Amino acid sequence: MFDQDLAALDAVLGDIKPAKSSAPPNAPKVEQAVLTALCESPDALRTALSIFRTSAVFYQPLHMAMFEAAFELNRTGQAVDVVSITEQMRSAGSLSLVGGEEAVVKSATATGKPASIETHCRKLLEYYTLRQVQAVAQQIIRDVMDRTQSPLELLAKAQTTLGACTDTLTTKDAKGADELFDPAFERIKLAMEAKGLVGVPSGILSLDRLTGGWRGGNLIIIAARPGMGKTSLALNFARNAAVDFDEPGIFFTLEMSDEELEIKMIATETGCTSSQLGKGHLPDGRTLDQLRTDSRKLRTSKLLFDDTASLTVAQLRAKVARRVAEGRCKWVIVDYLQLMTGTSGKGGNREQEISAISRGLKLCAKENNIPVIALSQLSRAVEARADKRPQLSDLRESGAIEQDADVVLFPFRAEYYGITEDDMGNPTAGRAELIVAKHRNGPVDTVTVNCDIATGKFFDDQPDWSQFADVSEKKATDLPPSTFEDSPAPPAPQSFRQLSLDEANSEPPF
Repeated sequence: MFDQDLAALDAVLGDIKPAKSSAPPNAPKVEQAVLTALCESPDALRTALSIFRTSAVFYQPLHMAMFEAAFELNRTGQAVDVVSITEQMRSAGSLSLVGGEEAVVKSATATGKPASIETHCRKLLEYYTLRQVQAVAQQIIRDVMDRTQSPLELLAKAQTTLGACTDTLTTKDAKGADELFDPAFERIKLAMEAKGLVGVPSGILSLDRLTGGWRGGNLIIIAARPGMGKTSLALNFARNAAVDFDEPGIFFTLEMSDEELEIKMIATETGCTSSQLGKGHLPDGRTLDQLRTDSRKLRTSKLLFDDTASLTVAQLRAKVARRVAEGRCKWVIVDYLQLMTGTSGKGGNREQEISAISRGLKLCAKENNIPVIALSQLSRAVEARADKRPQLSDLRESGAIEQDADVVLFPFRAEYYGITEDDMGNPTAGRAELIVAKHRNGPVDTVTVNCDIATGKFFDDQPDWSQFADVSEKKATDLPPSTFEDSPAPPAPQSFRQLSLDEANSEPPF
């Protein structure tokens, strides 16, 4: 029986073994047809240049050198024909390497001018993509046999490289204003129907009025100095989206463990501090069953935590793409950007590494059409100024973060610096400013919210979600006014005791 099973397995494996003498996919006749067209028609050359991103689309070295010569002639404004291509190759030193003048003339006149240059160009692009996939597959096999990389790293690398193959095959043509006119109005119509809430809600009404929610394809940076509560704020965003608005997402944590974050969320949900729960000191005679009941919404939420250490951008993109395909991810939060690992095996300083990470997060947002929220550190320049409010120039280690970000949000608590009143004479205790310093799709402004830093809760005074379509009904029927406690219960904003400065700072947030 065992021998029969082995024989059956061998038969299956035999069907998938590659041919022993299989040349990489290529089409010499198609390459010659395209080169013939390039030599005879400027329009054909413009078409090819708009489709091809590299001369490697041509497999034959002769054809590759001829296209490079045609490209250089076009770049310098010279005519492109067989004679000029030959002379350009002679000047570049490539003519003698690929068979000489006779070989060039033969390839440029071997076929007639094709009926559709675009069809032939796209066919070459397909062959080129197949060769890339073949090369990726061979590299994956070598990496597997090397056994120096973890399976997760291999999968992330494979997905990234195969994604690059997809980008190569996909050429996006420019669209006319007439093509974009109706879709633009359809988007405006949807925004009107949603009454401005066009993205994933943060759950903080005053902030959502300003941003319209976190939009798909956007990179949102939350940056602050230690002690401002940026992780607590991000957890509030995650909790509100997943619990109150049924928007599933992933929280990548590189600083704290997933269990620590869960305890922190339970503390926020129940009005305790994470220190109390971590030490097992339940406040006010509350029981474990009461805490479980008060935080039961978290158990049924569609919130995922991932505490992979030394997370790379490639790993994050692979994980997110899988969850998006499963329908389990509509937003991503990363805590925090500077703890991520850049592309391994490549040189460069820390600023270049941070730039690559920032760009990778932006690409992750665009390719999955979801908002990616990344926490970031600020430089110590903030501490040296009289006005402690952060500025865009304070973003640490790379100007690319500011450039890639669609929204930059600075949480700021004046209370932390011993400032008891704001410029208008209002008390700062229990208040936090959310400074929107960059907003690619709207105005910049500052909104002030309540903040119970001991429990990690950020909230509006009395949020009224009725201004947004499809939200007011849900909030009225399914959710309590506070967005945290279960009905019937007093609204959370009115239930908090005012903290002194020492109490507020006794347990610094992450």
